[in-house]
Amino acid sequence: MKKGYGYVSIDAWLNEGDKLRPSIREHDKIELFMEKIRKKDFPDKPSRLNAYFLAPDWHSAKAWRKLLDSKTHTYLVKYKGNDLLADGDLYTEVYFKVVNSHPSIAKSYTEQYWQGTMVSNLKEIVVAKDGEVEIIREVDLDKSEEEESGMVLEKSKFRRFIRRRDDVLF
Repeated sequence: MKKGYGYVSIDAWLNEGDKLRPSIREHDKIELFMEKIRKKDFPDKPSRLNAYFLAPDWHSAKAWRKLLDSKTHTYLVKYKGNDLLADGDLYTEVYFKVVNSHPSIAKSYTEQYWQGTMVSNLKEIVVAKDGEVEIIREVDLDKSEEEESGMVLEKSKFRRFIRRRDDVLF
């Protein structure tokens, strides 16, 4: 199974082992525009209409939380299934081009999205609806990635470690 970060914007307290449900976006004009191109030109890619949306790394998870809602709960997750690493900024560009009636430009951005072209650091993973996403634990994106993972050693503990190491080595 692969790892990523899942974000939940409802007040749901999830625990280790809980499974996320896919997002359903079947009535969204932008999603339908992108789905038409996916079906025709990229049928092997997972549909966004009913999928899981994850962030592949800490920085992307922080960026998505900022865009979506600062109250979003974020979880380290493991997942399996047909997936696509895509650029979230391309999705945003498609949205504005479709809304502003520039379909040829929107089509170009959509094709880049489905090809997995990266133009920014706002990455997302789309996992097919028949995949599986399981919670590992909730993460606090207000901390650094090192603090959250427990990799930061307090100065006092580090000094004690160095002293003990020196006593053993010298």
